[in-house]
Amino acid sequence: MTTQGFGAQLLTLPSIFSDRFFTIPDYQRGYAWDKKQVDELLKDIDHLMLDGAALRHYTGTLVLSRPTHASDIAFNVVDGQQRLTTLAIFLSLLGKWLPDEERARFSALYLRRGEVGNERAVLRLNSDTRSFFERVVMGDGNLDNSPVKLVAHQRLLSAKETIQKWLEEKANQGIEPQRIRAVLEHRLGFLVFAPEEDAETGIMFEVINNRGKSLSELEKVKNYLIYCCVKLSAASLRDSIDEDWSEILRALNIASKTSAGEESAFLRYCLVVHFKLNKTDSQNGYEELKKRINLDGGLAGDSQRGPVIKKIAAFVQFMKTAALWYQRLYGREHTGLEPQTIALLDQIRAQVRHASIMPLFLA
Repeated sequence: MTTQGFGAQLLTLPSIFSDRFFTIPDYQRGYAWDKKQVDELLKDIDHLMLDGAALRHYTGTLVLSRPTHASDIAFNVVDGQQRLTTLAIFLSLLGKWLPDEERARFSALYLRRGEVGNERAVLRLNSDTRSFFERVVMGDGNLDNSPVKLVAHQRLLSAKETIQKWLEEKANQGIEPQRIRAVLEHRLGFLVFAPEEDAETGIMFEVINNRGKSLSELEKVKNYLIYCCVKLSAASLRDSIDEDWSEILRALNIASKTSAGEESAFLRYCLVVHFKLNKTDSQNGYEELKKRINLDGGLAGDSQRGPVIKKIAAFVQFMKTAALWYQRLYGREHTGLEPQTIALLDQIRAQVRHASIMPLFLA
């Protein structure tokens, strides 16, 4: 089930990053960690610096998907992107504190590598945040050419500021950067899985996230639909879902509806309208969707595959349209709308509570 170098043992950061590149696919949510999660990671590192034991500390799990194209050298990060992104920011900032003779090799391992003129980031975020991440967060910090546009952008900046402040505190305490580097490289341990088949990736993602920090139902639905595409051998549908999901997340970002609860509410409204669920069933939207798009019985031929593929495509298309109207309502993106429609959106937005009227609005 695993690829060479990955398995059940706890791996260190150098062994994970060595000769590998990583990409956050566009269908993944943007950076979602708040200061609380960053502080918890820093507290773990603090404890390891005080603990003289040599044992590795379980820090998290990474689930990776093999590149789908032979020309692509990067693994897709299916699970663990928040922690991996935060550590990349940490490593970028720590590298600036290292002596010159260490900095180049450190950067080539964790940050950027490649032939002169063809260097690329070791970790590339999804298209919504990639440029901002590389130019501002990992770069010079200049916001003039890459302003903050999304909630994910602000969270990335906040993580950088929190880590920078922590490093400055350690420097004031006389703690050398090499000591911090030693903890990061030798004491942090990760379980890394790279399933042989995409179908296994979807299953593992669900299992891991159901036992860890709760994600929105929306995230689970996306991975279940991709799992269905693999089982249906519907490669083009999977590609379109990847593209559409990127637009859905972008619209929700513009609407500033990115918390797990807000994403779950958005999914619930879509299910109520599209599949005509009642209020009770919609509270378990992910499980209800699996009942309506169920592959357990197997699909013998195109006559059975076709309707299921169309059902999946129609639902994703509806979600994409619904997200656009979320963007118009909450993000006040009114391009192309009639003045009367804009006035109606203003009236809806002015209401104290929206939950009871959102299914009607999206219908």
